[in-house]
Amino acid sequence: MNTLKKIWYGSLAILAWTQQSFAVMSFEGSGWSIDAGAKWSDKTIDVVIKQWVNFALWFMALAAVIYFIYGWFMILSAGWDDGKVKKGKTILTNAWLWLIVIFIAYSVVSFLIKSLFGAGQ
Repeated sequence: MNTLKKIWYGSLAILAWTQQSFAVMSFEGSGWSIDAGAKWSDKTIDVVIKQWVNFALWFMALAAVIYFIYGWFMILSAGWDDGKVKKGKTILTNAWLWLIVIFIAYSVVSFLIKSLFGAGQ
């Protein structure tokens, strides 16, 4: 469990670092250029919320897919050990449920943003 916490905190640190890096980069034009700092945007709050939720849900979906692959690896490398096969099946079930919850969360957030901020989004 301690290793899982280290991996989780490490991935959050990398995520925060990449967000900070993208905040000071400008991708407009033909090449990349570094700005003096992050600038204010013309985006409305609903667009910002939707972008952050989409990013978080895509990150969780990627983690669920990796977890799913790990479950298949556990089953394939079980070597006739029933305990490992059962653990692999549990991991696969959890990954599928995780993906379903992520899909439902995305649908609910999209519906709420459209109903709160207008259907034009």
